[in-house]
Amino acid sequence: MNDLERLGLALVGFALGRVTLRLRGAYLALTTLAFAEILRLVIANSIEITRGDLGLSVSGIFGGAKIPTLYLFLGVLVGYQLVLVWLLRTRAGLYFRAIRDDELGAMGRGVDVVRYKTLAFTISSAGTGLAGALFVHFLQLASPEVGLIFQTGLVICMTVIGGMGTATGPLIGAFLVEYASEALREVGVRHLLVFALAVILLGRFFRDGLMGLVPRFMPRRALAPAPESIRR
Repeated sequence: MNDLERLGLALVGFALGRVTLRLRGAYLALTTLAFAEILRLVIANSIEITRGDLGLSVSGIFGGAKIPTLYLFLGVLVGYQLVLVWLLRTRAGLYFRAIRDDELGAMGRGVDVVRYKTLAFTISSAGTGLAGALFVHFLQLASPEVGLIFQTGLVICMTVIGGMGTATGPLIGAFLVEYASEALREVGVRHLLVFALAVILLGRFFRDGLMGLVPRFMPRRALAPAPESIRR
């Protein structure tokens, strides 16, 4: 994927964000899912250009060699995570966290909520586009089957299980979901029921996901004794 294509994906995310991010809650989720499904169906039915569900052949990275490709993926992942950590330490990151914790409160303090939500949407769209480009080069096939709605459901499961609103939670969720998918491959698509149940239980009892459990197991610092002058 060249720089122009990455810029195009970011612009698509920006345009979609400007249209949809004035919505909230379930309406926002349904709108973005509907847009993704419409786009997938358009690609699948443009047989003259995309060959439909058969997809287009794509050259493999490093000639299809797996080990160099793995190191490339890890390098891109680490680089993207470092960019996110840096971004969260900037003024924009402060606004992101404020909107995440209390959108109405951030709006009341003068934060342009729609603007910064659109910025976050644009950045995530660019990162998702880069990941998708690497993935199809790994598969050596660009097909709309990659964007089936149950794949989107798996990504949502990764985020909810790991912990929404965190930088590392989705990574943990992705590792657990992929490992469980391979371990439960013999049972077929029924493994999706396991993920659905996990999401329901975590959403009911641990809304912050697995990352939300970390503070519960961290040792609490003992309070320092009050100075002698205060005790008197």
